[in-house]
Amino acid sequence: MKKIVIAASTALFMVHGYAEEVALGIKEREHSVREVIDNVAKSDEKEIYIVTEASGMFRDGKVSGQLRALYSGYDYSGAQNQYATAMGAQIKYELAEFHGFHAAVEFSSSHDIGFATGEGVGHNAEISSTEGSYTELSQAYINYKNGGVNLRAGRQLIDTPLADSDDMRIIANTFEAYTASYELPKFSFMAGKIIKWQGHDAGLSNGWVKTGDSGAYFSGIVKTC
Repeated sequence: MKKIVIAASTALFMVHGYAEEVALGIKEREHSVREVIDNVAKSDEKEIYIVTEASGMFRDGKVSGQLRALYSGYDYSGAQNQYATAMGAQIKYELAEFHGFHAAVEFSSSHDIGFATGEGVGHNAEISSTEGSYTELSQAYINYKNGGVNLRAGRQLIDTPLADSDDMRIIANTFEAYTASYELPKFSFMAGKIIKWQGHDAGLSNGWVKTGDSGAYFSGIVKTC
């Protein structure tokens, strides 16, 4: 049975005073604004169903999503202030797993709210692009898993120290890539090739941006506790 999971991330409204309070460590537990927003922005991830028939991949596939609202502004000294308020969503459809294979697609969208958004040089384009709206097929991948081995090809989320989702706005960074990982009890290994990326860090207005003429290779080892 398909399940719809929608989380309204109203906490993504960042007020300037709260950001300052966290940054100054006034809260009882010191943490960064990025960590707070990361926790709020996480979608409700559930275990993928494993089926014994190919038809069950669609029957037991799941739909998940998240609604977001965000205000983002900059106050400049001696220059035009910028601000924008936007609403957006992420909607994902993921197939159940059959003989180790499953796939997923996700759309991400963000749209400025006109009366609460600056115009011209006063428009902050970080959350909905210079056009004021942004919609992309942010994920579209096929995945194979066998024991500790996981292979994924297509548009996907990647979180490494250098290439990551930076998911603290409405649109997260996603990547067109080939990735492989292997899990052991105390170590995990990951490697891959990134072809393109999209999102705030890539420049929303530019859509999908190449990571060099021949792509970018990465690898890493993580020790787990």
